[in-house]
Amino acid sequence: MVKNGFLVAGLLVLISGCGLAVGPAALIGSDDNGNGVRDSVDRYFVDDLKVLPAPLRRAAYELARAYEQVLRIELSDRRAVYRVGDQMSLATACLYSTARDHPGPIAPGLLSRAIENRTYNSTARVKRLRAFSKLQDGRVWVHPDDRGCSALSEFQLAQ
Repeated sequence: MVKNGFLVAGLLVLISGCGLAVGPAALIGSDDNGNGVRDSVDRYFVDDLKVLPAPLRRAAYELARAYEQVLRIELSDRRAVYRVGDQMSLATACLYSTARDHPGPIAPGLLSRAIENRTYNSTARVKRLRAFSKLQDGRVWVHPDDRGCSALSEFQLAQ
């Protein structure tokens, strides 16, 4: 039951006119252009990553999309959790292989960390990432062969 804009049952807090929300919608945030990357992370691409070569920038966006999926999936769905883990692994491999062929001013490790930090930039988002990571416990991560981003594309087509 909601009273005065606050949730009484613990599901959602909305303060009218303030834009404050806690719950799945708040984790996801806005994505006005529908590219699968939260607008605040998009601004990082526009403002700070415009210096990247176009192929590296596209690969970085794929990694950002994979990171965003952690905030969107139902963590009780083990298949979805594993699928997003695979997507993150393939997107990371894509970023590194693209950086090898199209080096930019930012090393791929630093770039992936910066995108991760911007994606999980609140206590709730960090807690969500930790819960997701805990569900990955014991999994074996396999990076694709030298197919680079084509392995990610094949994975996305299969979904």
